Amino acid sequence: MSSAVNQPHSVRILLVEDNDINQMLALEVLGRQGWECDTALNGVEAITRLKAQPYDLILMDCQMPIMDGFTASREIRLMESRGELEGESIIVAVTANALKGDRQRCLDAGMDDYLAKPFSPPQLREIVAKWLAKANLSDADSQSDAPQDEIPSGSPPICKQEFLNRCMGDVTFAELLLQSFEQDSVARLEQIVSQVQTGDTAAIGETAHSLKGIAGILAAHELQAIAFEIESAGKAGELDQIHTLVDDLRTEVNRCLAYVPILKQQSQTEVAAS
Repeated sequence: MSSAVNQPHSVRILLVEDNDINQMLALEVLGRQGWECDTALNGVEAITRLKAQPYDLILMDCQMPIMDGFTASREIRLMESRGELEGESIIVAVTANALKGDRQRCLDAGMDDYLAKPFSPPQLREIVAKWLAKANLSDADSQSDAPQDEIPSGSPPICKQEFLNRCMGDVTFAELLLQSFEQDSVARLEQIVSQVQTGDTAAIGETAHSLKGIAGILAAHELQAIAFEIESAGKAGELDQIHTLVDDLRTEVNRCLAYVPILKQQSQTEVAAS
């Protein structure tokens, strides 16, 4: 699909994402490529921004409050067909679901491509560069980082090497993500506990989905798996199952939080020794 703006020297991207840590990572990766990037927290905000100015590419989270990415994409395509929005924007879905059929659902909603979370910096760069190249907005030579190490068995709650690879080896940026995680993980845990008390399984599923995305970015695989189980139980309305998982969730969040200072110290030591 062609872009509304054809200026190779001034690529502008709209990142539609309501998760702070996912936003931080994407903005860091995109910014390092020299691509200008604005943000929106949901589909309604995205459409408002598109009415104000065109974007070369939209990175669209699929699950958001107020208006999700599927609805927003369908609305954007409808507005483009009516001439209410200029041109035809490239829309790349970014989703933590990664379930069978999700890619087709994204395409059916009018999106052009699909990127699963948690993504690595090379994956994000390459999919954006690919579509910018198709729109003749960039030479889009894809860069590739060294392959990520396999996660060893018996690993700590956060896989250090995978996390640092995702942060492009930037220890300062990694510490910013860890600080955000310390706040966000506790807030999400408390939110889930409160939602369990009210029996709101749908809300529990949404909160667990957000926590799953945060855990994925940090390579906290056990926490990610527990959050996924709670998300699935929430979608299925299985409150009893959620009750059995909340203690596991609390334990794993605390394990991750206890490991964060160790991870920071190890990273700082390695930098000092290099």
